[in-house]
Amino acid sequence: MAKYDSSLPGGRFKDMRNAKNKFYREREVAILDADKVSKADLLRIVDAWKENMVKNKKESVQDIYDLKYRNIISDSFKGFLTSRVLVVDGRATGINAGYETPNHPGRFAGVIGLHDYSVRYLGVILWLEDLDWIKKAGYKELDMQGSENDGRLKLKLRFGAKIERKTDTFAIKLIS
Repeated sequence: MAKYDSSLPGGRFKDMRNAKNKFYREREVAILDADKVSKADLLRIVDAWKENMVKNKKESVQDIYDLKYRNIISDSFKGFLTSRVLVVDGRATGINAGYETPNHPGRFAGVIGLHDYSVRYLGVILWLEDLDWIKKAGYKELDMQGSENDGRLKLKLRFGAKIERKTDTFAIKLIS
């Protein structure tokens, strides 16, 4: 997070900076706590996200775990440190939520970042909103949660991210 600068300086961020400026210039944007938005509106975002994933064959229907998002919304984001909704032109369009990593103080886990694909550049804006919140909250590190197999990894690496992997293997031996 130390390397992240919300002004997105330099040539490698030019496209993102232009998209951000255009987005905020042309639209009315607000960030609300999730408890200020109806659950029906939040579930509509999940439905649109799922529909887009299936339509564009980003995931098969069997691989989409929308139930976990539905349960989190139904439980009012219980256990999450933050849950924010991006409202564009008066309509809820995206959700960011996460919590501090329990075994690593100072590291934030950005667990949810979903949007409804209704507006151009929405994914970039939602991602930048999350980074801005995390930086302002004082976190030194961000666990960006998976997505190594698609284009989102390329976006994450633009900010100087380092990929860390650790696998713990457990075995249970039944004694009769």
